[in-house]
Amino acid sequence: MGLTPWLLRNIRRKGYRLPTPIQRRSIPMVLAGGDVIAMARTGSGKTAAFVIPMLQVCHGLEVVGEVLRGDGGGGGDMACVIWWCVGWGGDNTS
Repeated sequence: MGLTPWLLRNIRRKGYRLPTPIQRRSIPMVLAGGDVIAMARTGSGKTAAFVIPMLQVCHGLEVVGEVLRGDGGGGGDMACVIWWCVGWGGDNTS
C-alpha cells in the first residue's frame, strides 16, 4: 500500500494486521495524490482510510514529524491540519 515502516510498525503495534477493503483501495490512491469519494458501512475503516495517509504525509514534514514521533514541541499538529486542508501544500484557490 506504500506506507512507511514507521507507520506500519505503529499500526501493527495497535493490533491491526490487514487493511479493510475500503482502506486497501483508497489509501494507495490518496498517497498518489488522487481524490477519493467512497461509501462504506459503519465500522468498515473509513476513518483510518482517511487518517493513515494524512499521518504518513504529515510525518514527513519537519515540525509535524517531531510532534507525531513524540520528540518535538506543540503546535505542529495544527500546522499539519492546515497544510492538509489547503490541498497537499499546493494552490487550492480555484
